[in-house]
Amino acid sequence: MRGLIIQLNEDDLPEFDLPPSNGLIISGPGEAKGDRVRVCLEFLPTVDGSTLHARRVAVRPELARQSLVIRPRVAGNRSTAVAFLAGRQLLEHERTAILPGPVVTSACEVPPYADGWRGIPLTVLLTGVGGEHQVQPVWEFMSPDRYTAWLAAGCP
Repeated sequence: MRGLIIQLNEDDLPEFDLPPSNGLIISGPGEAKGDRVRVCLEFLPTVDGSTLHARRVAVRPELARQSLVIRPRVAGNRSTAVAFLAGRQLLEHERTAILPGPVVTSACEVPPYADGWRGIPLTVLLTGVGGEHQVQPVWEFMSPDRYTAWLAAGCP
């Protein structure tokens, strides 16, 4: 997003045991458990790693306050975990939480432009256990309604 740097810690990344296939991860709003948040996940296998399936699922009203991760089979579990956690932060961020629809992210750049969807590159600064920093690209995909609201809200 324009100027927004998402800062994540390596030790906060979830451990995923995902099949080596294309899919869509759907996560609910989460429930606080001490200093952690417990989130229910659903993995929907898809034929490809495009935004098509996310665009179809994202219009479901019950998913408005959830995050989706497009996971092409070429994306590793670690980069998928970074995209997942970045999406969770966007879901809770004070400036983006008010935007309509779910947050849709991916560790891979996939063609988003069908049906007016937009791909926004994010900068994720990942801090390792030893304090070293690594930049990881993540993409957020926005529906036309979310993109219009994002521009109107002056989000970073």
